Amino acid sequence: MISLPSVVLSGLNMVSDELEKIFMGIDMPEALKNAVRHYLTNRGKLVRPMLALLTTYSLSGNIINAIRPAVAVELVHIASLLQDDIMDGHAVRRGSNTPFHMFGLENTMLASDLIIAKSIEYAIISDKKIVFELINASIKLSIGQSYEMEYKYMKKATLNDYMKTVSYKTSSLIEAALVVGGYSANADRDTIAKLRKLGNLMGIAYQVRDDIVDYLGLDANNPEEAGAGLNIITILGGKTEEALSILNKYLDESIELVKDIFKANNSEMLQLISFLRLEDKVGK
Repeated sequence: MISLPSVVLSGLNMVSDELEKIFMGIDMPEALKNAVRHYLTNRGKLVRPMLALLTTYSLSGNIINAIRPAVAVELVHIASLLQDDIMDGHAVRRGSNTPFHMFGLENTMLASDLIIAKSIEYAIISDKKIVFELINASIKLSIGQSYEMEYKYMKKATLNDYMKTVSYKTSSLIEAALVVGGYSANADRDTIAKLRKLGNLMGIAYQVRDDIVDYLGLDANNPEEAGAGLNIITILGGKTEEALSILNKYLDESIELVKDIFKANNSEMLQLISFLRLEDKVGK
């Protein structure tokens, strides 16, 4: 996706290794074990752990201090995927059947509970500030899921409704990833505040990009994703160009804030933001 420093890549490998061994050796029914371990082994791009580690690195912190916080953030994300599969009835995610489809509602709910418990454990053995950060992010995420249900099923959503929902549901964990990375580097209060703002901007951009990809069917691995939940293009009446304009606005604002926080125009974070551009994929 982007060119990462070797120390960050090494940190991501450590996160992957830690995720791989979670719950191994714990006696539980086979269906529950498989539901718990599905997204731990069928991992995505580890965007949130990468952001945590990259933030620590970019602020001259010790990557080792960010490993457990990065694992904790990813565990909250995985728990949210399990819940999202239930709420939207997903049969396929990341090119394979979901735990909800394979093991049922009950096992998927229990798997989410177990993973949340583990995220708390990893946060507690990291730092008290990280515990509170993840609690706050989890609260926002749950509220965002509720807003999405309300706007999807009870009334026609406006663009403002969409932005509020995304700020809670998607931005919350992007913010948390950047902030725990900042805490792991002993960043000052002003930097933490800027990281939180950056996380909000990047989270909105990330979700808008996903919506465009889903609406236009650009991800062959997730054919059932299109139409699930709120989609900004649907809210905009099918105006793809307007959605692209909104995406680029949030990416441009993110770039300016990255330059302010990290004091470097060639930061790897800028590469990530540039990667989120979509013009080449939609023929613009």
